[in-house]
Amino acid sequence: MQSDRLKSICHFGQKERAMSDKRFEGVLGDEYELFKLALPYYDELEETIGRAVREHSAGLTASSIVVVEGGCGTGLTTRQLLQADPRVHVLAIDNEPIMLVQTCDNVKDEWNRIEFRRRDLLMVLRELQTGSMDVFASGYLIHNLTPQYRRDLYAEISRVLKPGGLFVNGDKCVRDDPVSQVEDYRMTIAAYDIYDTIGRSDYKAEWIEHYEEDELVRFTEAEQRGLLSANGFSDVRLVKRFGMDSVMTAMKA
Repeated sequence: MQSDRLKSICHFGQKERAMSDKRFEGVLGDEYELFKLALPYYDELEETIGRAVREHSAGLTASSIVVVEGGCGTGLTTRQLLQADPRVHVLAIDNEPIMLVQTCDNVKDEWNRIEFRRRDLLMVLRELQTGSMDVFASGYLIHNLTPQYRRDLYAEISRVLKPGGLFVNGDKCVRDDPVSQVEDYRMTIAAYDIYDTIGRSDYKAEWIEHYEEDELVRFTEAEQRGLLSANGFSDVRLVKRFGMDSVMTAMKA
């Protein structure tokens, strides 16, 4: 039963948490909501993802619209997807226990419209039928992945989407212009000074470390456009940019 499966996903023992070495364990995973203090545009970015799905769904006549969400995280993006259209059913994928716990809490009133998978995203996608999904959506996941993983991921996203299917990604996807990127990065790091004022310098330090790690696998607008074009997507659009972050959409040809 769905309720039993949710209990097994959303209830994790201390032993499992202690064994995890994922990037969002500890302070970042437990208090991800604090992240929004340094990103005043966070809610608008999430709403932009939801609006893209809503506008796409308006043109569909199917009784059910299946959305694959890569990295459901805290469930904030998941909620936007569910609110986009009452026909939406979400396949929510995340391999980090602490993030799935937060998703379960934040969308507990909509469990009947969600299937949770606590597994690696690529592994799940590779098991899905070709052309079986209506939408692929993600919020703040893809920039964390290695370049090779991203290449494999976009190929699988293209394979599982139906012709005319929607891709939407709200993420850290930096500008190609190096001068603008340096300024964006400076302003982003400076915004974390807010945590010093509320006695959470530890939180600031962990996020700055996270951003430094991101710089090692920097995800650029040119890379994302190239991956989409190379994998059969058209009508690639940068819908909105917020400094280092943006929302990009594309249609599976």
